[in-house]
Amino acid sequence: MNSKRSWIGLIVLYVCSLFYFLFQGGKTSLMLFGILNVLLVYLFIGYWGGIRHIHGHRLIGYEGHHRQQTQIVAGHSLQITFSAQFPRFMLMPYVIVSEKLIRHDGTKQLYEGTMVPGFRNKDQWQYIIPHLKRGQYSFATTSFLSYDAFGLKSHGREIYINNTIQVFPQTLSAKQWTELLRVHLGIYSSNMFSKYTKESTQQNGIREYMHGDRLSKIHWAATARTGSWKSKDFEREAMKKSIVVLDRYVKPSSSKDIERLQQRFEISVSMAASILDYSMKNDSAIGLLSVGEQYFYNAPSTGMAHHVEMMNHLMTVDSDATRPVSQLLHNRTKALQGNNVLFIVTFELSKELLTSLKQIRGESTLFYIASHSTAAEQLEAIAAISAFRIEGYQVIEINEWETTFESLEGSGA
Repeated sequence: MNSKRSWIGLIVLYVCSLFYFLFQGGKTSLMLFGILNVLLVYLFIGYWGGIRHIHGHRLIGYEGHHRQQTQIVAGHSLQITFSAQFPRFMLMPYVIVSEKLIRHDGTKQLYEGTMVPGFRNKDQWQYIIPHLKRGQYSFATTSFLSYDAFGLKSHGREIYINNTIQVFPQTLSAKQWTELLRVHLGIYSSNMFSKYTKESTQQNGIREYMHGDRLSKIHWAATARTGSWKSKDFEREAMKKSIVVLDRYVKPSSSKDIERLQQRFEISVSMAASILDYSMKNDSAIGLLSVGEQYFYNAPSTGMAHHVEMMNHLMTVDSDATRPVSQLLHNRTKALQGNNVLFIVTFELSKELLTSLKQIRGESTLFYIASHSTAAEQLEAIAAISAFRIEGYQVIEINEWETTFESLEGSGA
């Protein structure tokens, strides 16, 4: 509307100048009419031959890298390089560029910069998106805005370049995962996933050595050839079904707890992703059960497509459950009973959860994401962990993800 009004104003001004020149005459009217004609020609050239014909390209990658990278791990930063090709007759001295990055939950980030057309009618604009959170991001339309040299008229254009960024949860490496299990469950616990599969005598490859592997499993030729410990890999035949249960129930007691509990939920998602990632690397069949506003269940299986589907869910999952995980397990007791192994990532170590696990009558390991903030809550958590362990359930307590990550880095070095 403003653009239409400005053009109407210019036309009215031109008509008035024309009438003044025709009916008044003289050098003043001629000079005024000539200046106005030159100005209008400049504005029309800027409108029809300028910013309306800009083309652009967006390169997404790590800082210093020159290849497209649209799948990263949470916490990393990305450098966006936007290249624009301007038309040959670009009379605008500069162009203001703005881009909007939209997360899957609707959160928006706005980035603005300035581009100056050079002799080759092209320019680049770079900016950094720091420490991206887990989620899926997409770019809205890129807006260009410019003014003429006199500041009389603005020109705008929008182009859409289809780019998405997938930010997956952080995961522990195989060495860190092995060290985590060794610290909490003992030196022979690193095979806690592979113990649920049985092996044939037919060897089909070589894998990295893991703590607890018997001497008969060591592949001496590969160890001597590579200089690092290698073990024989055998064809496996599944015996039990492993299922990761993700607790999505977060109930803050006050507004101050929202941010703290949200950080705990991110830790729980990272732990669930680590379990899935570790199982895939060991070719162990595993599934995922995650219930909130939307129900998600993938039956235990192997393969990259199966793994990608579960990781895509963890990429965008939110803490939107309305019931605790103990009620979820209670309602699915019959479905989970039998030959199942549960890996439960939870904030809850309640009596109701213990009762539900007893009803399921299966093997379970709990990854407890500690969220206590007082000494009394810490003592309650210690008592709850002891109660679960007395009943034969393994409990691994996770506090701060960064602390866990750094300590395991140091232990594994």
